[in-house]
Amino acid sequence: SENPLPIGLSMRALCHTACYADLIADKKVLPPVSGCQHSDSVAPGYTYEGLSVEESLEMAIWRPLLDGLATGMCSSASSISGGVGCLVQRGSAMALRAILLRHGGVFSVSQWS
Repeated sequence: SENPLPIGLSMRALCHTACYADLIADKKVLPPVSGCQHSDSVAPGYTYEGLSVEESLEMAIWRPLLDGLATGMCSSASSISGGVGCLVQRGSAMALRAILLRHGGVFSVSQWS
């Protein structure tokens, strides 16, 4: 976008993401009551196609977090020195790596695919 988020805000979001991932993995965050769907990306419960109902409900919670980190890795925010937002990109990659190392076992084979 023309006005990317400030770096400080992005870094705080990464810290909150790590806390939220722990809550999801500990089953302290429940899937949407409305269920899951894979046709409208802006509607609640958006998830991946081809999963069982239980897996889809789990991914409805994980998907915004994982998609947000993927977006951070593609950030084009410029740094003060004029380079592309390396801090956001690296921070997002490190956060995703840490989440997968710590909680990767909660995903089924279908969810990994």
